[in-house]
Amino acid sequence: MSLSLYKISEELRLTLERVFDNDGEVSEDLEQDLARVETMLIEKTDNIVEWVEYQSDLLKLITEKKKQLDELKKKIDSRMDSFNFYVESCMGRLEKKALTGSTRTIKIRAKTDVVNIINEKEIPLEFIKTKTETSVDKAEIKKVLKMGADVPGAELVKSTKPSVAYGWRS
Repeated sequence: MSLSLYKISEELRLTLERVFDNDGEVSEDLEQDLARVETMLIEKTDNIVEWVEYQSDLLKLITEKKKQLDELKKKIDSRMDSFNFYVESCMGRLEKKALTGSTRTIKIRAKTDVVNIINEKEIPLEFIKTKTETSVDKAEIKKVLKMGADVPGAELVKSTKPSVAYGWRS
């Protein structure tokens, strides 16, 4: 049975507590317990790194697949546009606004008005939407704070986000 990292660390803490209670003397039983817990910790470490690597590989695969699906979507959108143009032109040749099958229909919709911008620079300001996005430059604030200067409304603190490195033992 594989114990969780938490349970292994708890077992190690309890074993070390027994060593402390024994005035630092390590009996043969304690030595075997320490070796057993150390072996479990080594195995768990390898398992954790393998799991993290698997998850990282999975994220890379998903990112690549998402890219491929986005490209496929563009191709299918283009194909559908071309096909709709084809159907519309065929119906125009037939001089029909609608076709009726045994279970489905095809209808040509009335064309809607769309705006074609010829020169965006000539458009009056009243028709221009301006999107403004403000953000705090945390990297720059960090540099200033690390130099010892004060930045009102900001302070430098240790991150609470876990920072764990996984990899091969060197």
